[in-house]
Amino acid sequence: MIVPDGRTAAPEWSYTTTKPSVGWENPDFDASGWAKGQAGFGTEGTPAVAVKTKWDRDDIWLRRNLTLPNADYTKAVLTLFHDEDVEIYFNGILAASEPSYISNYETMDISPDAKKLLRSGQTITIAVHCHQTTGGQGIDVGIAFLK
Repeated sequence: MIVPDGRTAAPEWSYTTTKPSVGWENPDFDASGWAKGQAGFGTEGTPAVAVKTKWDRDDIWLRRNLTLPNADYTKAVLTLFHDEDVEIYFNGILAASEPSYISNYETMDISPDAKKLLRSGQTITIAVHCHQTTGGQGIDVGIAFLK
């Protein structure tokens, strides 16, 4: 794992359940008033997701800044659980999105434009939005290498 998800670590994210202003996914957005929580986010009892921070509203927005370790990112993919709709951004560029939900952690390709941002020593902002309509819910995101 390059960026661990909540299954193997407890990475801290800034989050809000109140719709942020335009540009929330950009690195220069001021999220200093957002709460802090450990991944994954969701409700207890949702199958497969590693919940460490309760999220039980319709929407959640997450942000995390990190400096990428020295690696070859050509085979990087997202690792994630989402219930339901998800959008993931790197420095404001859409890296991936998917409607509906999944029932276990899966990998997802990173868009070519967002993958260009993944370079050793590069500081990036990962921004995530997840929308929920019914039932259990959860969101957890990491980055790993395909074997």
